[in-house]
Amino acid sequence: VMLDAKTTPLVLNRTKYSMALSYSVLGKDTETTQLLNEVISWGGDENLVRSSRLKLIAMAEKKDPAEAVKTYESMLPGMTTPEDQQWIWGRLAGAYFKLGQYDKSLDASQRLLSMGGASEESTVNALFVQANSYFKLGDYNNALTNYRKLLDQYPKAPLVKNSLFQLGVTYNTLSAQRLDVLPQVVSTFREYHSKYPDDENAVHAYYFAGWALYRIGNWKEVIKEFTELADKYPTSNYAPEVLYRTGEAIFNQ
Repeated sequence: VMLDAKTTPLVLNRTKYSMALSYSVLGKDTETTQLLNEVISWGGDENLVRSSRLKLIAMAEKKDPAEAVKTYESMLPGMTTPEDQQWIWGRLAGAYFKLGQYDKSLDASQRLLSMGGASEESTVNALFVQANSYFKLGDYNNALTNYRKLLDQYPKAPLVKNSLFQLGVTYNTLSAQRLDVLPQVVSTFREYHSKYPDDENAVHAYYFAGWALYRIGNWKEVIKEFTELADKYPTSNYAPEVLYRTGEAIFNQ
């Protein structure tokens, strides 16, 4: 489409945005990115600029995390509203995590949380990424704090199930250093398989709870936990071992 000299900037940039979408469908990322950045640089229509940024974000998330980080970092200086800044910090936190840059992930998620006024979804995601980053760094106490904060303050959030399981994993990992957290391993994983009996991780929750009970020496509860596991998941990889451990527990009573 040819545009004449009377074409208004709004029409011109709407056309650029439409052309960018067409290029995107054809897989021409370079042309798409150039046109979207031109619309963003123009900045004359808030909705059009926002749509262009969201399209760039969607494109970045289809690439490898390193390329996504470059896109997010280049967009950040142009983000003028707190909402837009929160979007970018949240996505940066996730991309840094995927790259194994856990300190940067912590910093990005904390920047989001420190801004205030973030949506519940953004806050929950930031807390979860922070907790996972602390876990990867071996800072289990801070990981526990963040998982627990998410569970306590946002009990209906979609990430609650994952947070509860990761809370148990963190307690279980920490138990290699501190035997005093074994009761928390048991209670957390029992809560998990009780709330989510049909989840694919329920079998693991049974196993970790049972093994923690075994380490405590609570043979009666070991028998209960491992017997339920064997009955519910007779074909699982854990079944042979838990049957053997159940026999040991019966002997040790």
